[in-house]
Amino acid sequence: MTILPVDPVANATPEALRAFLASCQELAVRDGRSKLVSISVAVDALDPLAVLESIFEPGEPHFYAERPSLDSAIAGAEAVLAVEAQGPGRFATVQRFVDTTLEDTIAVGDVSASFGGPHFFAAFAFNDRVENGEPFPSARVFVPRWQVARAAGRTTAVANLLVTKDAPLDRLAEKVWRAHKKFRAFEYQVDRGSESSTEGLNSPPVATKAISWKTEDNGDYPAAVRTALQHIGRGEFNKIVVARTRSIRSSEALHPLKMLNGLRQRFPD
Repeated sequence: MTILPVDPVANATPEALRAFLASCQELAVRDGRSKLVSISVAVDALDPLAVLESIFEPGEPHFYAERPSLDSAIAGAEAVLAVEAQGPGRFATVQRFVDTTLEDTIAVGDVSASFGGPHFFAAFAFNDRVENGEPFPSARVFVPRWQVARAAGRTTAVANLLVTKDAPLDRLAEKVWRAHKKFRAFEYQVDRGSESSTEGLNSPPVATKAISWKTEDNGDYPAAVRTALQHIGRGEFNKIVVARTRSIRSSEALHPLKMLNGLRQRFPD
């Protein structure tokens, strides 16, 4: 990966962005290969899940993961580059895809930040081949067009573009500029009043065993909690997570990200 000492914020204008993409296109023509251009910019504190919800397209690949205990979350959407593989050599195929992509990557901006620069989001099935009609292939990896991540108290937005020898630079520049303005003025900010505790993050991992257990309290949640405490008091368990089921009916198709975001706001813990 080639990291250029270019600050995309220092001269943040559509004209400067277009000129930068034109220089990348010259390199693509010179080398005879397309270039993955990755632009990383530090932005105001954002909720990656809310950003993903705002740009979510059902037909496009997307990815989201978070670790509240570490105040860390990352979201990616739309595939600028992708590959699928199967068979015993699927991992080697994915690795070659990653290596060759990075060889022709030009990165600028806050690349050294946590989750800065291009990232590869991958999913693998247990078997190296899957049956016809399965929803997921045995191996899939993609580079998202848009990526937003929060880590170590910082939020980084990344735009990944594929610049070919005949890429429409005006359209690419306009798309990135619109996203830049949107992230700068995004209305869904992180709630700074609910900081996650970092106590115990340096503790060594503890071996655990998880089981699923249903009480006979007939929906009486307080009684289920009392029963759980009795089992803990007798030393049968160290920790019990008591859960309740909830049935939801909707008059319209459920948006998976909106549902997840709504549940997370209603049950923040």
